Amino acid sequence: MNDPASNRSSTWILTAVFGLTPLVIFAFWLIQFPFGLVDDAYIPMVYARNLAAGHGIVFYPGGDHVEGYSSPLWMALLSACAILRLSLPSVAWISGILCGVGCLFLTFFLYRRVFNCDSKSWYRLHLWPCAAAMAVVADVGFVAWSASGLETAAYTLLILLLVYSLIQTQNIRAHSLLLLLVSLTRPEGAAFLLPCLFLWLVRRQKLTTIFRNAGIYFLLPYFLFLLFRFFYFGYVFPNTFYAKHDFGGAALVLRGLAYVGTFLRPRFLFCFVILWPLLEKEQLRQGGIILLFAVTHLLLVVLEGGDHFALHRFLVPAIPLLSLLSVRGIERCCDHMIFDKFDCSQSMRVRTAQVGIAALMPLFFYAHGNQLFEYKANDRYGFSTGARRLISEVAFADNWSKMGKWLKEKYPPDTTIAVITAGAIPYYSELRCIDLLGMNDVEVAHTPARDPSRRYAGHEKSNPDSVLTREPRFVQLFPLLFISSKPYPEERLQELFAYPAQYDLWNHPLFRERYEYMTEETEYGFISYFERR
Repeated sequence: MNDPASNRSSTWILTAVFGLTPLVIFAFWLIQFPFGLVDDAYIPMVYARNLAAGHGIVFYPGGDHVEGYSSPLWMALLSACAILRLSLPSVAWISGILCGVGCLFLTFFLYRRVFNCDSKSWYRLHLWPCAAAMAVVADVGFVAWSASGLETAAYTLLILLLVYSLIQTQNIRAHSLLLLLVSLTRPEGAAFLLPCLFLWLVRRQKLTTIFRNAGIYFLLPYFLFLLFRFFYFGYVFPNTFYAKHDFGGAALVLRGLAYVGTFLRPRFLFCFVILWPLLEKEQLRQGGIILLFAVTHLLLVVLEGGDHFALHRFLVPAIPLLSLLSVRGIERCCDHMIFDKFDCSQSMRVRTAQVGIAALMPLFFYAHGNQLFEYKANDRYGFSTGARRLISEVAFADNWSKMGKWLKEKYPPDTTIAVITAGAIPYYSELRCIDLLGMNDVEVAHTPARDPSRRYAGHEKSNPDSVLTREPRFVQLFPLLFISSKPYPEERLQELFAYPAQYDLWNHPLFRERYEYMTEETEYGFISYFERR
């Protein structure tokens, strides 16, 4: 006779073993490779520090109100931590890691809830949910961006919570509150109102209930937030929207399609998403909710035009959604090709096949993760630059942090500087900073982009006249000229051009007249820059 207490204990042990396996892989990635904060992670920290100090939401004390960050909720979290005098880089890193861990657990339990909630078999109740979480953590992009210090993992977690809530309950109030959090974490998150509204209507919920709950718990607070944005900053959208997108039209969409294409190309695992609806017998409707959100997110990223960072930061939220459906497609393939051919008398063969699949699964995901880490390809926009490129970005941010500390010692606090990389340098230097790319500068952001089809997504804006009018004392025109072992020759500087802001400022007659190229040896190495004569 089976002991119910013993069965419950065994179930918890299996859940713990299979649930913790993805965490071990997650820890392995972080220990093995130096993933960490990228330069953009320091931007909301600058605003958080200024807000906590009573200067308002500004990029530097006394500056204009500007929303140069993409996540109001993430900035609010950092502001609260700044008031408590916590280390903001540490808070950002730890928060991202915790959100990444939360995504893995939620993927595990979401798979179990949607596809195998009624099963008693360890194979279906534990192995396949573990496989879904392993598929997520095997993707180096998910791990790297969880450790980046940005809101990416938090946004992914909130989308998963919204999907889980829509599957688990018909409580529109809960859906609306989660949708509000998603929308305050990333501006494009508000577009998820459309799939939510579609699902509410398909479920034939009363229109009065939909409008009352969605209106009170999402539309009204979000509308108040938009009013605050408009009256405080003067614009309907965040400054990053104007700097990066600015209603870019067909060129932006084509770039977005290329971005999504380079994301999907090396991820052969996602091919099983196509097989899932063909083989699914039981949970087509609930799995369809996951697919609806995955497709919605892909379309949003296409309209955004992609991102310049390696490992497809904007598409990280799609990784767990597509992994859930892909692993379900693999499970249904195994059923169709193996287990549906066995009858009840062949239990030994069934168990042998289950153990064999369990043994092969780590090898499968290792191969998947390894080829994603090494994958690089030449494309027009430079989207497929690989994991090692992002690791170098982390190293760059660390060096720019040192450069910021050097600037803090070199210049008085009221000095104005102009930089290409407006993250770690403004954060550590605490100087008045002009962002040459416009993310944190209203005038530059609202300058029309000449060619939105250029290679570097979101870095097309330039306004040298505005920059020179403000007479910065220090100009970081070439961000890679830092902490080198020897001075970089001035005659080779044009080899380092990447963005229109660099071309335009370099070729401006007033810049060449008023600024001179300097190289200084510091405790960190040689630093090259331009200084006003």
